[in-house]
Amino acid sequence: RCLLHHGLFLKLLRSMKSERRHELQTNSLATAIQGAPQFMRVHGSKIFLGLIIVLLAAIFFYQRTRRNQEQLDAGWSNIAVARTSLARLQIMPRYIESPIQLAVSRKEVIESASAALAPMLASDNRQIAAEAYLVRGDLNFAIANLPAIAAAATQPALQIEGDPADHLRKAQEAYDKVLRVYPEEHRIVTNARFGLAAVAENRRDFDGAAKIYQEIKNDEKTLPAFKTLAELRLASLDNIRRPMYLAPAVIPATVPTTAPATALQK
Repeated sequence: RCLLHHGLFLKLLRSMKSERRHELQTNSLATAIQGAPQFMRVHGSKIFLGLIIVLLAAIFFYQRTRRNQEQLDAGWSNIAVARTSLARLQIMPRYIESPIQLAVSRKEVIESASAALAPMLASDNRQIAAEAYLVRGDLNFAIANLPAIAAAATQPALQIEGDPADHLRKAQEAYDKVLRVYPEEHRIVTNARFGLAAVAENRRDFDGAAKIYQEIKNDEKTLPAFKTLAELRLASLDNIRRPMYLAPAVIPATVPTTAPATALQK
């Protein structure tokens, strides 16, 4: 019986504690509800101001992210326009026969590419800026190597502005800038190195070109396809270095240079 009474006493004690906790929680909730209006009167303006600040910050970051994405899309679009113009510039002589029309089309395409690249050179996005300088180098290299228009000698208006050597120098400067300012853009840097090697070849500085191709091969960050291309260019330099000789025309000794005397007598 004592054990039974003791068990009942413990159950009763736990029940009383549970009821006490529930009562305390109820009283705390009631107190909080009753004090809410007073709390809002004192701190409501601060809470409202905080919510407004959070909302404005969310709107600001959303607009900033959207604006950055729009600028990124516009940047790559301009790069694509410049690349397309460069490709057109190189194939124009194949489908434009008129010298005047060819000269006019060249100038229009060069101006279009330059206008597309101009704002991208100052882009906050380093990849876009590096790509813009690479395309600028390619554009100047292409201009330096454009074949002359036959009628340009007598019609100065048909000539491309600037000396080919000057455009070659601008191409080198653009490629150099990629290497100096954007070294983290490995793919673009590799393409700029190929551009510098092409400039060296154009100047017949074959030792300088070979050195650049070797650097491309030795760079651990160079993609395998680019290393293979550098090896091919190195191999081709040996053929380019050799001057071409034209063999003199030699008449075989078995072929008579004049008719035989007997034939003349007849």
